[in-house]
Order: sequence, then structure tokens, then C-alpha cells
Amino acid sequence: MALDVRKLGDTLGAEIIGFDLQRDLNEESAAEINEVWGQNGVLCFRDQQSLSPQDFVILARVFGDILPQLATGKEFSVPDVPDVGIISNRQTDPVTGDKVMRGGSWHTDHSHAETPPRGTILHALELPDTGGDTMFANCRAAYREMPADLKERTGDRKAHHVYLSSRSPRKMPTLRDHEKHIDKGAWHPLGRTHPPTGEKSIYLNPIRTESVEGLEEEDGFDLLDDLLKHATQEKYQYAHKWHPGDVIIWDNRCTLHAASFDYDQTQTRLMHRIMVAGEPSY
Repeated sequence: MALDVRKLGDTLGAEIIGFDLQRDLNEESAAEINEVWGQNGVLCFRDQQSLSPQDFVILARVFGDILPQLATGKEFSVPDVPDVGIISNRQTDPVTGDKVMRGGSWHTDHSHAETPPRGTILHALELPDTGGDTMFANCRAAYREMPADLKERTGDRKAHHVYLSSRSPRKMPTLRDHEKHIDKGAWHPLGRTHPPTGEKSIYLNPIRTESVEGLEEEDGFDLLDDLLKHATQEKYQYAHKWHPGDVIIWDNRCTLHAASFDYDQTQTRLMHRIMVAGEPSY
């Protein structure tokens, strides 16, 4: 079937119109969906209210193998479907009991891993009356239009990513003893290749990036700050205003994202999440 595709933002994002993920997903449409996603970075399907966690898993496998959830337990994953994570403003840290607000500030998912997820998928189940948008930034376009001096400073340098950077703008859930093995960290190029297009993309994560190869701490953080400021200019952004039933998948290899907390916190914001396994960065 020919997909009805509409652009969402000036620089990234597309919506597939009138597509029922339970009815219309097959081998042919899956290949077309992957192609649209690879070109646009962010892909939306509306009105998927009846999508079950089991159906959500089937959808995720269109994009690759499923990456097991890092945060486990009944508060963070769906009972009997552990591949489906729960993102909510009602969650608390399993160790400290403090409230956990996940997704705030610019980042890319799980960059502390040797092979970070290529994609993340969210299914909106319950939303506040207003606010709670998710912002996306096109890091391919940002790399393509990077000023010459910034590109020279970046060069072929790599950055070291850890579970929680000493400069992180927000907290992360405390790792329990059986989870601490994941905090070995990983090195990724600041100019990462995006396999579907072959283009370079700015790849950094203010929550997890701890140092830059070949630079003293202050110089490294100055470079990271300048790259982030460049990549998140308004001209590279798309703001997604959620509706119940929305399904969004974004490409962690070439985008940054940030959730907005500008909504009434007495109202619930609840989503299901699956991450799609990736490949080594280069």
C-alpha cells in the first residue's frame, strides 16, 4: 500500500495518515515505514488508542530487535510484557523514594551503552489537559550547517558517556546493585554517522557525556555546550503536541529530545515505551 505521509516540522518529523497499526502492518508497509523513518528522524501515527502492549511489541520489531528495559519492576514495566516500559510523572526512585521526572532536558537515550538504541517508541495513554510537549532537534541538519570553526574544534573527537554525568542537568533513577554493571560507560564520536543516510550527525548527551577525547575538562565542556547550543536552535526543532493514542518513534542516532514539564502535575502523563536495539557508533 502507498503510505499517506505528511511533514510535521520544517526540519524533521513526518506523520503517516490514516494508518492502523493493528490492521495495516505487514511486510510491505513495514519496509515503507522504515524508509520514511530513516529520512525524517521522527515518525508519528495518530489515533492508536486500542494498541495493546503486545501489539506495541509487534510494531517495535518492524524497526529492529527490542532492547530490554533498564529500569525493571512493576512501576517501570508492564506486567507480563517486560519489554514495554512505563513512563509516568507518578514514578519514584526505587532506592531513595524521591519523585522521578524522566525525559526532561535535551538528551539522546542510553548513550552510555556501547551500542545505544537506534530508536525509541512512545505510546501516549493518558495526558494532561495542556502542556507536556516533547521537543525534538535535528542533529543531522545541525552537523551539515555547523560553522567551520566549531567543526574544526569537533574534528574526529569522541566523547565519554556514563550513566550520569557530573554535569547532568537532572537526576536519574538510582542504580540498584544488580543494575550497576551497566555503568561502564562508552566512547562515541561527536560526529556520528547515521547509517540509513550516510550523513554525519552531532551526537552528545548533556545527561551522560562526561569528557571529550584529547581536551582538558573545561575545554571539553565548552565544546559540548557550544555543540548543544548549535544543535538545539529553534530552526532545527519540532515540538510534538501529544494526543491520546499517538505513537511516536524517533531516531536516537540523529536527534535530541526533551520532555516539557509545563503542565499541571496533579494530572497524569502516562506513556508506554520500547527501545529498539542499535549498532556500534562510528
